[in-house]
Amino acid sequence: MSFWTGKKRTLLPIDIAGVLICISASLLTYFTVLKPLVEQRFFLAGQRRDLTVQRQESSRLGASMRTLDNQLVVVKEKLTNSQIKLESSDRINRRIADLTALFNDSALEVDDVQTGNISVGSKYDLVPISIAGRGGYKQCVVFLDKLHQTFADTSVAGFELEGPPLLLSRGSTGAKPKSANVAGKFNFKLFWHTARKTQM
Repeated sequence: MSFWTGKKRTLLPIDIAGVLICISASLLTYFTVLKPLVEQRFFLAGQRRDLTVQRQESSRLGASMRTLDNQLVVVKEKLTNSQIKLESSDRINRRIADLTALFNDSALEVDDVQTGNISVGSKYDLVPISIAGRGGYKQCVVFLDKLHQTFADTSVAGFELEGPPLLLSRGSTGAKPKSANVAGKFNFKLFWHTARKTQM
């Protein structure tokens, strides 16, 4: 016959103390050892994710920078080997008016023109010009072609074009574009090569 048969076991004070000591030790171990380790693990995982994203962004920016550097080298070689007469940067207002006219001739609408600080070079100065506006992809291609032919002293440092996808409508002959030239927004970053101020 079992010792406990017919009897209710009551917890002795020593049993309660043992249970409390075990719970306290468990909580103490969790808060002093396990919780900091778990938090550190989550923190390190987040840092690794951020580092991966930053490496990808750095790689993308590096590739973009190399492309722009290559384009700049080509333009510099053309300027060195050609007989292009560089204008003074004092004629910036005239150049902006000429560029705006070229945009208009290419069926592009100019909304904003910004110029940056002039970078002084050993053979010429660089005037950054940013032009934003509205127009389609085809018009931007036309503009780039005209820019190359008209202003040999101006290079394209960057170009962005964004807009809605081409809208389609169903007709009897199938899907047809509603508009072949869906308007978008463009932003051109240009460099105007000018004569050095010290030479003038």
